[in-house]
Amino acid sequence: VDAATGWRAPERAARWGRVAVAVSVLVPVGYAVTRFAWFVGIPLGLTAESFERVRPIAGFGAGLGAFAVVGALLTLGLLRPWGEVFPRWVPGLGGRPVPVGLAVVPAAFVSVAVTSAGLMFVRLTLFSGLGDAFPVGMADVAGWLPEMFWPVWGAALGLSTYAYWLRRRGEAPPVPAEPPTPVNGR
Repeated sequence: VDAATGWRAPERAARWGRVAVAVSVLVPVGYAVTRFAWFVGIPLGLTAESFERVRPIAGFGAGLGAFAVVGALLTLGLLRPWGEVFPRWVPGLGGRPVPVGLAVVPAAFVSVAVTSAGLMFVRLTLFSGLGDAFPVGMADVAGWLPEMFWPVWGAALGLSTYAYWLRRRGEAPPVPAEPPTPVNGR
């Protein structure tokens, strides 16, 4: 199948890429909700005993949740116009095309890292007794369930990144700015 007409065609990649981006956004936001809830004192998905053990590190969890939300917002850029052209308000870059590698390289790196971390959590859960590895036990579903979706998140982010690359790969590289005009002929 020719890449220009098959599933790798830019229009087709845009369609299946939207689904991948949706998954890539929902999983980290779900993770963040639990960590933000703990930070504000809501024992979402935890027993009272486990919540007391988690409470001293809830700020750390909220920080990780904030990173997850920032990552989800950046993932939206793989679909949105501001992921292809810098917004006008960005000093020095506004209106210029976003270099494809600026989105693809970090997204691919995060995809691999999240998938790897998620597979570690799945392995710990299935084969090592999660209660020994984490301060919460299996009854505390919000303490371990969000991480079980990390391999899905990583795979979806990888697909999102690939779809973005397929859509943008044929674009002409950004034209460099004109060199400054010499002053007094120099």
